[in-house]
Amino acid sequence: MKKWVCTVVAVALMLSAVGCTRDKPAETVTDGFSCRVAAAYREMNVEGDLRCAEDGDLSLTFTLPKSLQGVTLGWDGDQITMALGDMQMDVPADSVPQSALIRCLSRVLTAPHGAGTDTDDGYVVKGEVEDTDYTITFDSASGLPRSLSVPDEELEATFTDCTRLTEE
Repeated sequence: MKKWVCTVVAVALMLSAVGCTRDKPAETVTDGFSCRVAAAYREMNVEGDLRCAEDGDLSLTFTLPKSLQGVTLGWDGDQITMALGDMQMDVPADSVPQSALIRCLSRVLTAPHGAGTDTDDGYVVKGEVEDTDYTITFDSASGLPRSLSVPDEELEATFTDCTRLTEE
């Protein structure tokens, strides 16, 4: 009887450990990836293709709204580049508000992220950068981003079709 009770307790402990333990992704990916992004930013809904290079440079090519379709914004930490077709214009960082969409995305993605919590939605990391709270959710298996929330900037973004960039 004692052996049977010990076996039941051991099985119960193993089952509870399996049900409660989830591993965080091997690494969370905040650079070296590309994806589709759909974002509610302030009073505007935008969609586009986002590319986050390993050096921290970001580019966002809008597909929606129609008025921005084909416009590409780039951010290298020093200036924003706006391009449409063959036309390109550089805008110095001191002329671009901190709350600009591309700067906000960059600030959160390049911030040092602490530990998170694995949930049914993915691996969730909450943090603060430059006095602004954010929540970023990563795919638990791949470590690629799934969503981003920056309430103070009125930004909610969803990332889909994420892939790692490969060296060429």
